[in-house]
Amino acid sequence: MENHDAEADLRVLIVEIKGKLDLAMEGKGHLKELLGLYQQSQDALNNELKKRLLKQENCPCQVRRDATCECPLSSLQKTIAKYVGIGIGITFIFQIILQIGLHLFFRR
Repeated sequence: MENHDAEADLRVLIVEIKGKLDLAMEGKGHLKELLGLYQQSQDALNNELKKRLLKQENCPCQVRRDATCECPLSSLQKTIAKYVGIGIGITFIFQIILQIGLHLFFRR
């Protein structure tokens, strides 16, 4: 009788161990899937960074590495900002002169 109980306990123990091993194998499969997805996202990120670096390397100021060289993009931005600022200033002064002139004209 004792032998029969020991065999039954052993079978239950074997079934439990087998179930836990199956769970571990499923977890290993999920982990492998997650690692694959992570690797894909890292590869996509690396490709994006390589594209950005290529754009920077093609910039003339990056190629020359000359301290006196001014980046054409930043100089273009400065030039546009200068002319837009001048235009806004002239418009503001013209508006003031126009208001003074209209005030003097209608004052009579």
